Amino acid sequence: MWWCPVISAPISTSNRAPEAAIGLRTPNSLSTDRIRAPSTSRRRRHASTNTATTGPTASDAEVSGPSRPKRQRTDSNESLEETYNCPICFESVSSRDPVATKCGHVFCRQCIRTVIRRFHNCPVCRMRSTLRQLKSITM
Repeated sequence: MWWCPVISAPISTSNRAPEAAIGLRTPNSLSTDRIRAPSTSRRRRHASTNTATTGPTASDAEVSGPSRPKRQRTDSNESLEETYNCPICFESVSSRDPVATKCGHVFCRQCIRTVIRRFHNCPVCRMRSTLRQLKSITM
């Protein structure tokens, strides 16, 4: 039986390990977790100065493992203006007269004008902005 200081009541742990009853870890359970836990480090182990190895060892193969799949390249014909969407309306900015704020964020002209008139700042970074500071972008 454990006493919980948060709810000021005893906690029954008759069929479970004490740390599993309320999700707490004791110093003993932490030390056994470190012993049982497999190494998740992806760093390559280097041979110590005491051992003379000339090639890869069995431990090197275990650590390196298979490589991750490479990212797919996007089609080079697909241009940036077709893929960039306005953060306000989520429409393609190329079809809606794109403009940039002084802080560099790109929006549809109609969307950002509405936001600046009402809130007087960039909706992404909250930097103070005016309608005069908007710059047209040609794509």
